[in-house]
Amino acid sequence: MKFICESATVIIQRLGTSLKKNRIDVFILLLVLTASLAACSQSQELPEASGETMDWERQEIILEDGIPWSVDEQGNRIQLGEALQPPAEWENQDLGGRNEATTLSGDPDVQGALISQTDGWLVVTYTRGDTYVYKTSDGGSTWVETNAPDILYVPGAVGFINEDRLIIAEKLFVGAPVFITKDGGESWEQVEMPNERAVVQRIEVTKDKIVMFVQKGEERWEMESFDLGDSWSIIQSLQ
Repeated sequence: MKFICESATVIIQRLGTSLKKNRIDVFILLLVLTASLAACSQSQELPEASGETMDWERQEIILEDGIPWSVDEQGNRIQLGEALQPPAEWENQDLGGRNEATTLSGDPDVQGALISQTDGWLVVTYTRGDTYVYKTSDGGSTWVETNAPDILYVPGAVGFINEDRLIIAEKLFVGAPVFITKDGGESWEQVEMPNERAVVQRIEVTKDKIVMFVQKGEERWEMESFDLGDSWSIIQSLQ
């Protein structure tokens, strides 16, 4: 492009001296070359690609009539795909016509996030002991149901870590167990807590660490993990 622009400039300069010889033809050619130079000027003003990718900003996911929507920090919404398929176990449940449902229906509590341009999680809860987990690997166009942890009550805090790892902390019922999957929802294990009735109030996930803010009565803990939830340490305990 640079060579073409320089050539066009030289041609215009030379043609300027020959306008009197063949005024009409040269004038037309000058118009063409001038337009070319204008295009060159615009292209040279554009910044060159640096090859660096922008950091992904995690987006919340909501459901409306079973259809997933992403919501950014400004509240802008984008439909991600068609309505989700109903949970597999609904096939054997006639409560409310679940065994006849073709999509996820009703008005469940939803906690979901796109954690990258391709990967995301949805935790869908209808009532006590009725929680389902979905994940996407194509930016939300399609969703597949994974196994869910053995939740007796309802989820409280949820920590979206990466495409393979998710934390679901149960609200206090008999206890307040915290579950983590490390294989995309195939299996779940419990996180050891400082007290079986200590409740996770919220979970913060950054690229460097995971922090769970835990409380039992007036006692509070902060639990940190620097290895994606493989191990945990209590960094603070307040009375």
